[in-house]
Amino acid sequence: MWIGLLIVLGLFILYAVASWIHCMIGFRKNRFTFRDARIKESCRMVVLSDLHGRAFGKNSEKLIRAIEEEKPDAVLITGDMITATKDCDYRVALSVCEQLAKKYPVYYALGNHEQKWKERTYKFGNVYAEYEQKLKKAGVQILENRHILLPKYGIAVYGLCVNHDIYYKRLTDVPMETTYLPGLLGKPEEGMYRVLLAHNPDYFPYYAAWGADLTLAGHVHGGIVNFPGLGGVIAPSLKLFPQYDAGLFSKGKAQMVLSRGLGTHTLPVRVWNPAELICLELTPEKN
Repeated sequence: MWIGLLIVLGLFILYAVASWIHCMIGFRKNRFTFRDARIKESCRMVVLSDLHGRAFGKNSEKLIRAIEEEKPDAVLITGDMITATKDCDYRVALSVCEQLAKKYPVYYALGNHEQKWKERTYKFGNVYAEYEQKLKKAGVQILENRHILLPKYGIAVYGLCVNHDIYYKRLTDVPMETTYLPGLLGKPEEGMYRVLLAHNPDYFPYYAAWGADLTLAGHVHGGIVNFPGLGGVIAPSLKLFPQYDAGLFSKGKAQMVLSRGLGTHTLPVRVWNPAELICLELTPEKN
């Protein structure tokens, strides 16, 4: 009996290790299509999240090629392209953004790691200001509690940046006041399909209540280990089996696509949880 159990355990460990190696090598594409009567013309977008400075091939050529294959009308970034460490290395993230901005409109919302760089100058110095300046010089539009209108498509893209010390707490949920998001983002554009880049998925019900038709989020890394049938194991907030781990979620008519992200930080672990590049097709609703 014990020998049988040890064999099963050994096979399980080998399977997990094989999955870890496979998930750490590359990434997969995950596609979503959304239709709405307010969308005037079909629009293809690629979403990057949680790169954390990871390079896929020399000069990130594999990632850039995968994006170019999609022929996107825009590239959306939901934050954490870098990792807030003492070496403050943003070279990979900047190179990816610069290469993409030469060909496509790039809209970048901050994640908690960019916020740390920006707010904790006592620890990181002026590295965020330097990074932001270079992004803007490359043509990247940083959406920090502001939005951009894409009238050709009937789409408004918002970038949300919430209070880091309050809304990224560990082991606790801090409710949002109903006036908080309108205070940051204003009233949602009438007559347009609203896409919200919001790094933290935990507040999806609040995003939906504000008026986001489609929320794009990251942060959770798919729960690091994602058991089939059970979902992600742990979130950055240290919650076990978080409600929002990866994939598509709905709240009334509002929807959220939560990316597993492209990179890792602190613990380089992904098991049954491949890195992913999100590909969106936003198209007019058929009569």
